[in-house]
Amino acid sequence: MPTNTSFPTPLASQIALYVGIHLGNIVYGIEVYLYFKTMYIFLASGRARQKSDKFYALFSTVVFSTKTLFVALVLMINQTGWLVDQNHPPRRVAFAFLDIAGLVDVILQLLTDALMIYRCRIVWDSLRAITIPVILWLATLATGIMYVWIRAVTFTNPFDGRTAKISLAYYVISVSLTAILTCMICGRLIYYGRLMKKHIGPEHAAPYFSTVMLIVESMLPYALAGIALLGAFIARSPSAFTILEVYGFMMCISPQMLILRVAAGRAWREETIKPLQSLVMFAPDPGETFDSDEMHLESLPGVSSLTRPESGEDDKV
Repeated sequence: MPTNTSFPTPLASQIALYVGIHLGNIVYGIEVYLYFKTMYIFLASGRARQKSDKFYALFSTVVFSTKTLFVALVLMINQTGWLVDQNHPPRRVAFAFLDIAGLVDVILQLLTDALMIYRCRIVWDSLRAITIPVILWLATLATGIMYVWIRAVTFTNPFDGRTAKISLAYYVISVSLTAILTCMICGRLIYYGRLMKKHIGPEHAAPYFSTVMLIVESMLPYALAGIALLGAFIARSPSAFTILEVYGFMMCISPQMLILRVAAGRAWREETIKPLQSLVMFAPDPGETFDSDEMHLESLPGVSSLTRPESGEDDKV
C-alpha cells in the first residue's frame, strides 16, 4: 500500500489510472463537441427563445470551464508527479495539483447533482418530491468538504489510509443521491409515457417517450458510472482508478446532453407537465374518447399541434 510519502501506487493501479486518464481525454473531446453544438443552437438566429435559455447556457459554460480546468490540472499532476518531482519522495507539488483537482471535481459533482434535483422538480412538478434529494445534496456538500480537506492534510489518494473512509462516505452519499434522482425521473417519465399511450395512442406518444429520452433526461450514464465506481471502491479493485476518471467526465457529459436537448426544444419543461396532469384530473369514463384538439398538448417538446388521425389531417410535430 502506498504511504503518505510516496505518490505512485502499485503497478496495477498505475496502469488503471493511466488507462482512465486516456479514456477521460476521449470523453472530454465529446464534451467539447457537445458544448459548442449546444451554444451554437442557443445563439442561432431565428430560434424561439425560452426564459430558461440563459440559465442553461450559463450552467453549461460553467460546467465546461470547470472540467477544462480539471483536464489542465491532470496534465500538471502527470508532469509533476512522474517527471518534475521524480527525485523528491514527498512530491508535494504533485499533491498540491491533486488537491486542487479533487476540489474541482467535488464542485462539478455538486453542480451536476443540483441540476438533477432541479430537473426532478420539473418532472414531478412538486417541491415535496425533492425533499430527500436536497437533504442528501447537503450531506454530499458536507462530506465533500471533509473529503477535500483530509486529502490535503494526509497527501494520499482517495483510496488509501484515513482518506479512504471519508471517500467511501462521500461516494456512498453522492452516488445514492444520483441513483435516487435517476429512478425518480425515469419512473415519472415512464408513468407519463403510459398515460399518453393510453389516451392519445402509441403512435403519438412514441416520439416523446423513447429510450434515448429516458437515458438523457435521467442522466443514466452518470448514475451507472457512479454505481460502478462504488462497487470497485468497496472491492478495493485497481479498476477504481479507471472508473473514477470516467465517472468524473460523466459529470459533465450527462448534463451537457440534457442541455443540448433543452436547446433543441426536446427536453421536458414545466409547461410539458401540466397538460399531462390534466389527463389524470379530467380522464373520461371507459368507452369515451378524447378530442385531441381539447387536450392542449402543444407544449410537448417539438409539438405545435396534434389532431386525431381519423380526421384525415396530418399530425404536426
